[in-house]
Amino acid sequence: MSLAKSLIDDAGYFRASLWQNLLTKAAEATGKYDAICPFGFELSRDIQWLKRPLNRFYVLVGGEFPPQPEATWIGDQFARHVVQLLAETDPDFRQRMAFVRVNRTSNFRLKGPAYVASESDTLLGVLTIGDKRGALQAYADYVVSLLASSDFSHGEFAFFHEFPRVRRRLIQLTYMAIWINEGLGLSLLLPKPPGTYSYLYKTEIRDFYTGEFRKPPTDDEVAFLETVAKPVFTSFRDYLHKKSTANPYRFDVADLFSGNRISATLGLDDYERLTRFVKDTYLSYREPA
Repeated sequence: MSLAKSLIDDAGYFRASLWQNLLTKAAEATGKYDAICPFGFELSRDIQWLKRPLNRFYVLVGGEFPPQPEATWIGDQFARHVVQLLAETDPDFRQRMAFVRVNRTSNFRLKGPAYVASESDTLLGVLTIGDKRGALQAYADYVVSLLASSDFSHGEFAFFHEFPRVRRRLIQLTYMAIWINEGLGLSLLLPKPPGTYSYLYKTEIRDFYTGEFRKPPTDDEVAFLETVAKPVFTSFRDYLHKKSTANPYRFDVADLFSGNRISATLGLDDYERLTRFVKDTYLSYREPA
């Protein structure tokens, strides 16, 4: 029996449910692991994002992993399962996949070294997260740590002037913070981004393919950092820290870009409320039935 089924439905929506099922199968075929692929826009609860072109798929694989390099070897096996399941489920979509990157170091050019990638191609990024609670809880902790850390030590800030990918991620994370504020009705007065920045990253997938990972920021990116991102996260941090004195909760996360340990503190009630919102919006965000 054929397993083929397009990841894009007849109405033009990306089938997030089918993609999640595929990731779960790949994780289970690899071992006692789970996997998620958060885009970030789940926090908006606006399913129209699933009608936009999706070309970057960053997957977090959670569970108990051995030390490196074995963890990356496991991540490689997971990626191979994903690619194989894509070939069985949606061969056309599989043909669009050009680049696989595992744990920041293991790279696979699926279309040969001479190929020139374009924005119609896709990339698959896999990151193994050593957390026995699973990938979703680790992801929720990371998002909340950005809101509650005492400084701008996350990779999206620390490496801002080196890598276009962290700048694009920071733009995404800033929107996510704004959606959390709106979704939970926190009423923080946060600056809004003046518009879309997708035009800045038209060559990102091509650059990934050729190994050109570093570029200095544009004036627009620097302006976003100073006038939108920093004020948004500073406002969130100040709001959470003012409330944390009664019942403070401290936790550590692995920075998703560099792997460095990051500490954050906030009230336990706020931690539980925020992480629950991140997890619930991810689990409930699906294409229309």
